[in-house]
Amino acid sequence: MTPDIRAMREATGLTIPQAAKRLGTDQGNLSRIERGKQRLMIDMARKMAGLYGVSVDQLVGGPIEDLKKTA
Repeated sequence: MTPDIRAMREATGLTIPQAAKRLGTDQGNLSRIERGKQRLMIDMARKMAGLYGVSVDQLVGGPIEDLKKTA
């Protein structure tokens, strides 16, 4: 199951412009990540997890060990 990164952002009460500024990225980049059109890199995942108050595992949909089982 793919996590809903947009819902995580919205749960914090942040708009795309606000979140993008705090994450040090542009609005288009954040929008593409939320829509699954751009790969989420680990450094951005760490920033997003901290900003949205979730673990990196929650942000990407589960621990890496779980991903290895499906490969």
